[in-house]
Amino acid sequence: MARDRIWMDMNRDSAEWRSGIKEFLDLAFDGSPGRSSALCPCRRCLNAIYKERDEVHLDLLMNGMDPSYTCWKYHGEDSDDESTAEGSEGEGVRGDDFAVRDLLNTLIRSTEPESSKTTGEGTSEEMLHDDGNIPEGSAEGRSNEEAGGCAKAFFALLKDAEKELYPGCKELTKLSFIVRLYQIKCLFGLSNRACEAVL
Repeated sequence: MARDRIWMDMNRDSAEWRSGIKEFLDLAFDGSPGRSSALCPCRRCLNAIYKERDEVHLDLLMNGMDPSYTCWKYHGEDSDDESTAEGSEGEGVRGDDFAVRDLLNTLIRSTEPESSKTTGEGTSEEMLHDDGNIPEGSAEGRSNEEAGGCAKAFFALLKDAEKELYPGCKELTKLSFIVRLYQIKCLFGLSNRACEAVL
């Protein structure tokens, strides 16, 4: 279901841009029962915050749409490379599953050495597939040491997702706190020094 997204790069005053935003909003808020909010894909929120239609529209007008978000997978559009064998089983969970997988891939990329970030094949993005398993051939073109480092980083993140932030804390895990702090850092433009001071 590949669509032309060239309007995303156009001036926000253009008729094409307004038409494209209307198409996006109609897809994101398709009138399904219980769907009063959706992730906001503006350059500031980056699909991290749920907002109502008017708020998303305003954010898109003010900030523009994230230029890398061309397949609207968080808003009901199927990606081209998804297999049709998955069918409608588990469709309701796939949006959250994508979000978690993307978050883990981002965190893993931030722990990789610079040399492995730029390789074309065997990157950490390929480590997680739809079923959440690590494929056997994912480390092609990389040394065993590099592949082991990515796997270790991934499993360390999984452990952090289960650890309490402090003894007796049932609301936050170590990973959820770090993710929340990172989100606040991005939304409000906090410096690294400010975040380190918080920690």
